[in-house]
Amino acid sequence: MITFVFFSSKILVFLCYIKNPDPKHRIQQKRNIMIRTRLQLSSIFFLLFFFYPVSAIADACQSIANTINDDISKYGDALANEQLPWMKLSWLQEQLGSADTKNATNDSTQYEWRCGNNISSLTVSADSAGNILNVNGQYNSENGSGLFEAKLPEHKSDQEFNQMIAQLDTKTPTPNIPSAENNATDKCNTLIHQIRSDLSNYSNTTQSKQWMNLLWLKRELGQAHTMATYDYVYEWADYSLFISADGSQAESGTPPKGMRAHTYADASALLGRPKKTLFEKLTVNTWQCPTTTHSTLSMITANKTIPLSISGNDCNEGKCNTFSMSLSDSALKQKFTQYIREQNQVNAAILAAKLSSYNANYKTMLHTNEELEIDSSLRIKNYYLNLSQCHPGIYHYALPVLNNFLYHTAVVNPQKDGACLVTTSYVIPQIGKMELKCHYQPQSLKFFTSAESINAITNHLQSEEQRPSELQRTISRECKRYIDGVL
Repeated sequence: MITFVFFSSKILVFLCYIKNPDPKHRIQQKRNIMIRTRLQLSSIFFLLFFFYPVSAIADACQSIANTINDDISKYGDALANEQLPWMKLSWLQEQLGSADTKNATNDSTQYEWRCGNNISSLTVSADSAGNILNVNGQYNSENGSGLFEAKLPEHKSDQEFNQMIAQLDTKTPTPNIPSAENNATDKCNTLIHQIRSDLSNYSNTTQSKQWMNLLWLKRELGQAHTMATYDYVYEWADYSLFISADGSQAESGTPPKGMRAHTYADASALLGRPKKTLFEKLTVNTWQCPTTTHSTLSMITANKTIPLSISGNDCNEGKCNTFSMSLSDSALKQKFTQYIREQNQVNAAILAAKLSSYNANYKTMLHTNEELEIDSSLRIKNYYLNLSQCHPGIYHYALPVLNNFLYHTAVVNPQKDGACLVTTSYVIPQIGKMELKCHYQPQSLKFFTSAESINAITNHLQSEEQRPSELQRTISRECKRYIDGVL
């Protein structure tokens, strides 16, 4: 039997030529073929309609995870001011379907989606109204893969509601009971004055004071006016900046040249958008003493109750004294401080190793990084100055590479046929002895300037690999490099 199959958008036609001439047999065989074909087509359509939604949801899951990671990097500390679609639980459920759920706290629920590729994932915590409180997951895009996390501030509608309640509280008329008001004023002023007095004699024993407890303060002074604030860490390639809600700052790495103030604005103006932004939500609790007094008290807390800092204005008989004190660090600041401590230990070990190697190679007695920088600068400046005049001699200098130096020996020979002959040698561990044999033309010597010598020290790898100067192009053109004598 020979079967020809034709597909069209509406029908499937089978033309069968059967050797058996019996018409009944041929009709029965046609019916069997049609039954089998319908079953096969039904299976195919079932598989298509079953797997397509799963594949589409997997793609949507990965796309949304990548979008959230991009938004966190894009908006940084301004993320709190954005109203993005993924910040609503209902939108995520509409796009991704049902999720695995579990109770995160008494008033929030955790939802988790696993993308079909098992590479990307998305987990959110949301309140009873469906507002996203926390989001984290794993992204996988063309730019790479990794983890992301962000805590979102109190939802805008909740903020507006709280502000409205605060406004109503301020507009609510208070009974005219002078004695009670005066008592409250005296109590508020007395407490603030006591806190300032305690802080002036601050010591470890201050930790046991009652006013360190937020709940106690609320019981004594009433409910505070609250607002959200944040601690931030901004990370660039070689520099990180911590900015606390209380105004304190810390940094790690090398600040960019020209940076006057340690602020995000100055750093981003010089380095561009940070590669990563971390933040922790804190709460500012503020009390204002009643009537016309100007005494105030503010406490910044983490996780709504842990005191981080306290400040205020202690006013009495028209005279006011401000005070402030840091009590403890946020979790983000503690991590950043630990990171700086570890980096300082690593840098100290690297410096000790570099000093030991340098002193052994040049028979010097240097003890500090400043002495090391001065000595290495003088050596290469001296070499460049003499080479620019093709002054014969043997010159020793060191160029920093990673956490050590490459120790160069340059031999400048007298000019021959108008060219300045220079042979420079140094050893790269694990590779061998390197030799650079150069025939510099007279016009090329002018590129060996004092500025280029500094660039060779401070930007050695980048100047050779990323931003070749005229001097680097000259070296590539007029020099030959050998490894253990082999070109």
